[in-house]
Amino acid sequence: MDNSLEQALDVANYRLTLANQKTNLKHKLQIQQTVAHAGGLFLASIQLITYAKFLIDSAYEQQVFIDTNDIPVMVRDLPVFLNKLNEAYTAAMNEYYAETEKTKKQRSVRTLVNG
Repeated sequence: MDNSLEQALDVANYRLTLANQKTNLKHKLQIQQTVAHAGGLFLASIQLITYAKFLIDSAYEQQVFIDTNDIPVMVRDLPVFLNKLNEAYTAAMNEYYAETEKTKKQRSVRTLVNG
């Protein structure tokens, strides 16, 4: 096989593998951001964390939230809920950052796959 063709195939294979790794990291992030509370499943996002914090600061004691399955869930313990959201979000983002930084340094398909 021609050397330039082989190099082109290697680059294409690397890019495809890198794209797959990024997609897998995003799925892993979403799973790690999932919080179970009061019978519902919620995605710990900046928006949800900010809203929960606003409710607490405004002296609300409970609030109905729509979970990831579009089911309304009454959350009666807002501080506990906010704490769970913060913990899940922080842990997920820290791991996502670490894995992304590790992926940036890997320059071959073999190192991408084997980590």
